[in-house]
Amino acid sequence: MQLTVSIKLLPSQEQKQRLLQTMRSINAACDYASAYAFKNKTYGRKSLSAAIYRELREKFGLLAQLTVSTINKVCNSYATDTTVQHIFRPKGGIDYDCNSITLKNLDNISILTTSGREHIATEYGDYRDLDTRGRSAKLVQKGKHFYLNIFLDVPETQVKRYKRFIGVDMGIVNIATVSTGKTYSGAEVDAVREHYGDLRKRLQKRGSKSAKRHLQKLSGKERNFKKNTNHTISKQIVQEASRQRKGIAIEDLSGFRKTVSKEQNDRFGKWAFGELATFIQYKAKIAGIPVFAVDPRNTSRTCSRCGHCEKKNRKSQSEFKCLRCNFRCNADLNAAMNIAARAASNSLLCPVATTIVSGSGLPNGSSRGASLSL
Repeated sequence: MQLTVSIKLLPSQEQKQRLLQTMRSINAACDYASAYAFKNKTYGRKSLSAAIYRELREKFGLLAQLTVSTINKVCNSYATDTTVQHIFRPKGGIDYDCNSITLKNLDNISILTTSGREHIATEYGDYRDLDTRGRSAKLVQKGKHFYLNIFLDVPETQVKRYKRFIGVDMGIVNIATVSTGKTYSGAEVDAVREHYGDLRKRLQKRGSKSAKRHLQKLSGKERNFKKNTNHTISKQIVQEASRQRKGIAIEDLSGFRKTVSKEQNDRFGKWAFGELATFIQYKAKIAGIPVFAVDPRNTSRTCSRCGHCEKKNRKSQSEFKCLRCNFRCNADLNAAMNIAARAASNSLLCPVATTIVSGSGLPNGSSRGASLSL
């Protein structure tokens, strides 16, 4: 499985200038090579390299490996569209292969620039146990910071066969509720969302250049907050499933916008639930834990104890009471238990691997069949 690890670089002021100069030089060389390629209809690596390799090195002061990366970047861009000439941003990301970067240790990297090799300190995050040797990477700038995105082929643990599952209900009041009883509250998320929403409205109303710049920064901060929160939640869910030796059942929320109110959609749709599900899937894949996606219809109305399904069972956003057996439970927890049960009832229909299985969504967990999708 392919995985991208983002490493934050901590360059000195002089090293920042060298990294920026390298980006500008390579992207200027890309523009030059792109103009030649488009004019002469030369889009293959070998033919373009034979035509302008030496010229690029002399004109832009590029070392051999950086020149090869420049030609590759141009050819890759034309692989999908040759109808227009491609223009490259001065600070656009630049590609490195294993000969251009070396991780000296977990806190230092050697990277090739137009001025030669630079040894730069790094912040490596939560991926210290991954083997990053001999991999390709891309240098990017986000705001005032530089990041190296390393592309890895991560070995997958053989997916285990489990007949029991933990269910994960994704909701409005709580981001996620697990059938084990663990709840990830949405209160803090809601406060942050409302703060960003109000600030965004004020800035949009102002409409000045500084307000627009602030809006761009705001978008990045909100995005990072969502991503970090989803990473934390998904990691804990996978760890709990591994500890209990169970699979994971999540909701298939692909059509939720058709079934919720406008007010709910404003809150629900602005949270990256699709991202949370994706994070759970890839982390589970590495751990060898099967993930089933089940139809969530009626999970909030069905009693997890007796199977009785009725709209009035759902007393409120947070309360569930079965009108048949009087079972009381938190509504999200009840839904999570139903999701786990549906995955268990459908698991025998699937050759448990790294696939996701969609159940039928019938009230009592019975199934007409199951469809497989990668």
